[in-house]
Amino acid sequence: MVRTTGGADAVIVKSSVGIADGVWHKVTCQRTSTTLTILIDNVARGSALLASTYDINPTGQSVGIGAKSAGNNNDQFHGAIDEVYFNLD
Repeated sequence: MVRTTGGADAVIVKSSVGIADGVWHKVTCQRTSTTLTILIDNVARGSALLASTYDINPTGQSVGIGAKSAGNNNDQFHGAIDEVYFNLD
């Protein structure tokens, strides 16, 4: 899920496969100008359209990885997370 500071609705992408199997997985969230995609072990497993004007600007905002967000009806990740990277290209 991504949320902008500009008041636009959050964009949610869900994977078509589960990863609660006791094995480490690489999970990547990738944005192009009009698409937000979730990849599991380098395979695209879900996507959502994203307006090219959707500004994801975390400056001054908290970033949560695997935690509850400010929205309703959300759940947090229950497991282990290692090696988190941000690529801002």
